[in-house]
Amino acid sequence: MMKIESPWMLNLQRKRPLIRLSENADVDVVIIGGGISGISTAYFLLTQTDHHVIILEKNTLSSGASGHNAGQAVAAFEAPYTNLIGRYGKEITDNTYTKVNDAFSSLKSMAEYASSEIIEEEALALFSSLDSAKERMKNPSSTKLYVPSDSNEPDAIYLEDFNRQTWSSGYCAATGYRAGIVNCPHLIENISERLLDEYQDRFEIYEDSTADEIIFEDDMVRTSCNGHIVKSSSAVLCTNGYGGFSLKSDSQRPFLNGSIQPVAGYMIGRINSPAPSGVRSYVPQNPSEPYYYVTRYCVNSRSLTCAGGLDTRLDNWNEIEAWTKSDERKCSMIEAFLLRKLSGFSGPRNFQWKGLMGYTDTGVRLAGKDPEIDSLYYNVGCNGIGILHSVLSAVIICKQMNGNPYPRTFFDPLIQSQDSKGYPDAVQLSMPPFKE
Repeated sequence: MMKIESPWMLNLQRKRPLIRLSENADVDVVIIGGGISGISTAYFLLTQTDHHVIILEKNTLSSGASGHNAGQAVAAFEAPYTNLIGRYGKEITDNTYTKVNDAFSSLKSMAEYASSEIIEEEALALFSSLDSAKERMKNPSSTKLYVPSDSNEPDAIYLEDFNRQTWSSGYCAATGYRAGIVNCPHLIENISERLLDEYQDRFEIYEDSTADEIIFEDDMVRTSCNGHIVKSSSAVLCTNGYGGFSLKSDSQRPFLNGSIQPVAGYMIGRINSPAPSGVRSYVPQNPSEPYYYVTRYCVNSRSLTCAGGLDTRLDNWNEIEAWTKSDERKCSMIEAFLLRKLSGFSGPRNFQWKGLMGYTDTGVRLAGKDPEIDSLYYNVGCNGIGILHSVLSAVIICKQMNGNPYPRTFFDPLIQSQDSKGYPDAVQLSMPPFKE
C-alpha cells in the first residue's frame, strides 16, 4: 500500500516526550524552527558559546522540509553559476561554493557527535550533451568529467560501463560532484537528545509551540507562544518562511518581512533489493524541461530509492497540509521518468510526499544578522537545496554572536540584491528551473 508520507519520517523512532511551552521564559537566544537549520544553530551555539538557548517548533522536530527531502547534502544552488557571478561577482561566488563544500566537515562532526551516519559519495550529474557537461565543469563544485569508453574526449575519464555506473541510458556525459546522503530526521533527533542531556541547564526544546508574534525592542526580543512570552537577547529565524507569525519592530523594518514564497517540492520512494548507495541527477537538454534527482540509500538488506524534481508555488503556507490530484499527478510524472530512465526501477512507488520550501527573492539562502535589527538573525531560504547551507549558516551566526570573523558569502543580507527574482515565472512552475 502506498503511503503519503516521507519514509524518513515513517521510520523515525523518538524517545523524547513532546513538551509544549507552558510558562514564560527568559533566555539568551530563541530559535524559531526545529529542522536542520534550527538544530544546527543550537548545536554550534551550545558547543561554542555559553548562551542559554530555546527552540520553538510549531509541530515536531523534522516535520518540515528536513523530514521531507530526498536525503541529499550537496554544495549546489538553484541559480546557475554564471548567473550568481553576474549578480555577486566571481570572488564571493567562488568563496560561497568553497564554504558550502567545507560545511561537509561540520556536518560530519555533527553526525559523529550524534552517533549518526553520513554516507559520502561522488555524485554524478548526467547530460545528453557533452558541451553541456563541459559547461558544468566550470562550476567550482564539479570534480571530474566522465564519458563512455567509446568516446573521443581527451580531457575526460572513460567509464567502461557508463550506463551501469550512471544507472541509466540515453546520456553521453557526466560530471562528478561531492555529495552526502543524510537521514535528516534521524540526525536531528540524535543531536537533540544529546544536546538536551549534555546542556540540561541551558537548552530546551518546545514542540507544538507556534511563535505567533516576535517583537524587537531596544534591548530585548519578546516572542509570543502558547499564550506565554519568551524574552531573549536575540532571535534566530530557522523557518521555511513567514507563515503563521509576524515580526514587529518600533523603529526598523525586518529585512525579510513578507518576501519568502511557499513552494512544495515533490518526491517519491520505493523499497528495492540491495544496491549500492549513491546520488544521481539528470539534467535536461532544455532548461525549461523537468529536472530529476535520485538518492539510493542502502540499509541492512534493502535499498530505499528516493527521487524528486518537480515543485509548485503555493498560495499560502497551509496548502502543504493537503494532498490533491495535482500532487498525485506530479508524483506520477516522477515515477514515469524513473520507469523510462532509471535502470532496475520497476515501480510502483511505495511512498509519495511533498516538502515545504521557502524561496527567497534572490533564490539563495539568507544567513546572518539583519542589516537594521541587531538582535535578529536569519538561517532561512531552503530554495530546494538546504542541508549544507543550513550548517554553514549556523556557523556564520555563531561566529557573529561571538564577535568573531565569519565566512563572507552571498548569503549575507547586506550583500543580497532585493530586486532579483529567485523563482521562475508562473508558466514554469510545473517544471523547475535548471539546478546547479
